[in-house]
Amino acid sequence: MRKIGTSGSAPLLVIISLLALLGFFAWLYMQANAEAEEIPVEIEAEQDALVLSDLGGAAGDLVGKTAEIESAMVERGLGRGVFTLTVGESMTYPVLLSADLIAQGSAPEGGDRVNLKGRVYTLNDSIRSAWLEQGAIESLAGVSAAESFLLADSLRVTN
Repeated sequence: MRKIGTSGSAPLLVIISLLALLGFFAWLYMQANAEAEEIPVEIEAEQDALVLSDLGGAAGDLVGKTAEIESAMVERGLGRGVFTLTVGESMTYPVLLSADLIAQGSAPEGGDRVNLKGRVYTLNDSIRSAWLEQGAIESLAGVSAAESFLLADSLRVTN
């Protein structure tokens, strides 16, 4: 004796499961190729970049901001990757060149005029020590009083 429903329903269940699987894959394909809705993104207005005279301000106001300095006078070179800019009559500001600029050997010398772009960061004792250990600076004398520095991403000596 045969049990009712066992031999005739197996092929039907296989067909139904294959159709369900194909339907699921078709749905996934349509979702992947669907046009993405454009989400409106509000782009914050770029803050004005700092200029040379701004670097004489309080370090807390400068940190994290972008600077675009044009025709600044290099006061002196402090090593293969660090130099100071003349800001005002009696103030200097340290600049560290990015690793790419150091590798290019593009460190300016005292008296050069430079155009540069970069970002301002806090300068503390551990950063000064790292500069000294890595050979970017020969002595801490030129940067001992500074509270922030400019990490230059691009540099052009204009003389």
